[in-house]
Amino acid sequence: MFRGKYLMVLIAACGLAGAVLGLMVNVSGLFFTPIANDLGVGRGSVSLTLTISNLAFALGGMGCPRLVKSKNFKLMLLLSMLVFAGSTALLSAAPNLVLMYILNGLRGFAAGICGMVLITIMINNWFLESTSLVTSIAMAFSGLAGAVFSPVLSSIITSSGWRVGYLVDAALIALFELPAILLPIGYFPKDAGTTPYGKKASASSAPSEENQNGTASRFPLVLMVLLTCYAILASYVASYPPHFPGIADSYGFTAAVGSTLLSICMVANSGGKILFGALADKFGAQKIIMLFALLIGAGSLMLMLFHVPGLMYISAALFGLCYAIANVGTVTATRELAGRTLYNTVYPTVSMIATVANAFGSSLVGFMYDASGSYSSGLILASCLALVMMGLIFSCYVYKKKKA
Repeated sequence: MFRGKYLMVLIAACGLAGAVLGLMVNVSGLFFTPIANDLGVGRGSVSLTLTISNLAFALGGMGCPRLVKSKNFKLMLLLSMLVFAGSTALLSAAPNLVLMYILNGLRGFAAGICGMVLITIMINNWFLESTSLVTSIAMAFSGLAGAVFSPVLSSIITSSGWRVGYLVDAALIALFELPAILLPIGYFPKDAGTTPYGKKASASSAPSEENQNGTASRFPLVLMVLLTCYAILASYVASYPPHFPGIADSYGFTAAVGSTLLSICMVANSGGKILFGALADKFGAQKIIMLFALLIGAGSLMLMLFHVPGLMYISAALFGLCYAIANVGTVTATRELAGRTLYNTVYPTVSMIATVANAFGSSLVGFMYDASGSYSSGLILASCLALVMMGLIFSCYVYKKKKA
């Protein structure tokens, strides 16, 4: 379907998504328990490393449109990759949590520069047609990276320790980001001597560097609040899967069961995103978000009620759809509600606030376990929030329809 430089952009976007989401966020839970046991601290304290990296990730994403321009696109990618991979490697030598917090802040900010905001803006710049499909494919690759390398890293951590695991993770991050740095593409198609995909059909909607520096003042405040609240809850629910290894451990299962839960969740992550993109192009984001949220709520309740590996694997698959509505769902809904002109100013704000929610969500789940010795309360909360998300996204589209 896509050829030449359009295919290169898709490959680069997949690599960036695989690095920042697949190899930083999605596999982070594999390190929580080994680090906690080795350093003699609680899981909540260790999961705070993910909170810090996600907070820094949000700040990096918010600053991305201001820092990354046509003239410095490749340089910013190279610098962010060096800091991201380098700080991940240095985690292997961290003697205490304080240094780990600092290094996670550095790698989170660097990952934010080349993360979700850059990926989706670059896709918007390059694709005027099939935008949802391309976005879903790129986001799905983050789940694929997590599914493939979660058991690999789990095995390495089990056999050689979590410090070696961080070194391998750092090498994989650098490898995944290389296509974006080496391939002959740019921030805009014109930087690579070509035009946006689908320009003949949608020439008037082609983005430019000039119209990316506007304000979101024309976007209704009520709609901004509703959309942001939805994104906050979706991102919070998406902070649960990194704790799947810990959930399996709390039920008395081995690390292999926990890594399998995470792998299945990552497969559902990838498949769910592609399915979401295909269905959203046909039916719209609203209906698909509501359907997926309902399935996520069911998966959360199943994971709490049934402590049998087979049913837990089904629960993990259903819960894995949370990434589709948190990532692709937020992007697609923002594009539908704000339009392409306002997307580049509305989405970074929504994304930053949602990422902060995800950051605190990861620690909250860990501290809830430390306080109660069980993940049940957290899973019940996730089911309730899935229902609230359905109401919020429904309200967004009802409000837009009224205004229209």
